[in-house]
Amino acid sequence: MKIYKSISILFAFSVMILITSCSKADEADNTDFIANAGAIHNQLLDNYYQNRLNTSPDTEELISEVIAMSSEYLVSHGYDQKSVLQSESLLKENYRFSNLKSVMNDDFSIDVGSLAEHLEEMGLYSSQLISEVKKILTMVTEGTEIRTISNYVNSVFSLIEFDSQTDLEGQSLFVSIFNGSNAYWEDVYTSDLKNIKIKDGTWVIINDGIGGLIGMIFGPPGSIITGTLFSAATYEEINK
Repeated sequence: MKIYKSISILFAFSVMILITSCSKADEADNTDFIANAGAIHNQLLDNYYQNRLNTSPDTEELISEVIAMSSEYLVSHGYDQKSVLQSESLLKENYRFSNLKSVMNDDFSIDVGSLAEHLEEMGLYSSQLISEVKKILTMVTEGTEIRTISNYVNSVFSLIEFDSQTDLEGQSLFVSIFNGSNAYWEDVYTSDLKNIKIKDGTWVIINDGIGGLIGMIFGPPGSIITGTLFSAATYEEINK
């Protein structure tokens, strides 16, 4: 299965720098982002697809445009400017194309297991949460239908009582972004508005949630922007 390797491979060599440099935004603002992650994620996707300048972007263009457009959208809609711009700065610095070019394969392919590996390398989440995420990834690789995965995410994963606050925030982000993405891409099947045909919507939805978890290192705004970035990138990759 393909996704944009250029987006996720970065964490293999930059995550420790991010952990030490990224400070949290105001707790009230964080709570707002986390509670509404799925809805905000969908708004950012709509904003990107309705207003992007290039309908056939390369990796560099997609990364730059999603980050810039998402940050501008959040600030213009009243979200805390300081925390959004801080996340944007970290994203731009650590997703810059010059850092990624040498580690990309020509087809941007990446092993599915690397997604869980990136979460482990971050050091933000417990082995318990990562183990649960791996179960969801396994379901996808085995070809489980999205309805079954959704049922598992919402009736099993969402009810797990994790010990750490970071795990709980990650859990909430994943569930919210997963559900938002599921609704967004399901609507694509029945709407001509975006003129998109998904070949494998399940991977787009899962990568949205994983992107949110990985992006948490940039703070809650960065989490949602990263989920949006993974969503757009995975869509562009599997629909080439």
